[in-house]
Amino acid sequence: PIPCVPWQSQTSGSGVEDSDFFAVRQAPQQHARDMSYGGIRTMFEEQDGPQLMAKLQEEVFRVMDSYEWSQITKGMVVQEVEEVLGFQLKEHHKRFIKITIMRIIERSR
Repeated sequence: PIPCVPWQSQTSGSGVEDSDFFAVRQAPQQHARDMSYGGIRTMFEEQDGPQLMAKLQEEVFRVMDSYEWSQITKGMVVQEVEEVLGFQLKEHHKRFIKITIMRIIERSR
């Protein structure tokens, strides 16, 4: 069940009482851990082939070397990697690609 919490302790002009409730979906507790680099590495180990992480990283380097960085976005890099690999990437794959992009940029400074 979705937990409900009180909205406000006032009434509106439409006669809405302070006892009215609205539903709130809570974020999964593991989300922050799962999307950290260590969490992502664990997800690769549990869900993917042993070489996928290296292949994704290789493709990110290829894309980053093919364009002026000011002309591309992280989303464009993700899309191009997805097209080259020929399958839809999972969320942890996309997050890993974005982390890789940021590391490339940081190392170039």
